[in-house]
Amino acid sequence: MSTYLKAENIKIRHTAIPRLALLAPLATILLSFFLACDFFMVDNYNWWYSMILPLYITIISGMLMQKDGKMGNRAVITLPIDLKKIWIAKVMTGVELLFISCCIIFMGSVLYPVVRHVIGGTVEYGIPIMNAFLAITVLVITFAWQIPFCMVLNEKLGIFVTLIVNTSLNVTAGILAATETFWWVFPHSYGARLMIPILNILPNGLIAEDGSKTFSPMLLSWNVLIPGILISIILFLGLTWISARTYSNREAR
Repeated sequence: MSTYLKAENIKIRHTAIPRLALLAPLATILLSFFLACDFFMVDNYNWWYSMILPLYITIISGMLMQKDGKMGNRAVITLPIDLKKIWIAKVMTGVELLFISCCIIFMGSVLYPVVRHVIGGTVEYGIPIMNAFLAITVLVITFAWQIPFCMVLNEKLGIFVTLIVNTSLNVTAGILAATETFWWVFPHSYGARLMIPILNILPNGLIAEDGSKTFSPMLLSWNVLIPGILISIILFLGLTWISARTYSNREAR
């Protein structure tokens, strides 16, 4: 399997994909710094998982598929290799990129208070380092299933339609369904829902406290953590396995 992973990394080495993995979180960090410096840590995370991350995942998933898709997949289908492993390697490469980008968001949040102190300011609302790290770990887990999901959609509908569909589902579910009791029905809401007790931030960017719109005390319960993580893992494994089998049965176009 390691050989397939190395091959996928070689394919994307000189493309825009690795640069996008750096630029997407850096853009989020810069926006938070210049537009909401007093609440940097809140907006850095909130803007990442509610707006930038869904776009980012959709785009890199499409770009990963385009590398072989441009040649009708003949470059891999005609070779004596395991197509299931090719697909899984693409998915894992996407997860790797997701992890790297989320780590940059985490480092930005950790370093910001230091930078703010040096330039003579204070942080209006901070997030404990352990909570910030847990949040990044949970975001990787709860968003990873969208990689095979977007790869399949990209194969069927193209990257433009996939971008609209997946981003719309993230925005509507992440903002509207995440604060409802039926949040678990919509997997696109898991990341935003689990961030409420971990970061004390509502999907709309407000602090999860009395007086904030859409807030209710039950949203701060940590009981949602295990179900959200377990369902996300099952979704990821299930979608990866089913899509890998489908990909292995295809023919070059």
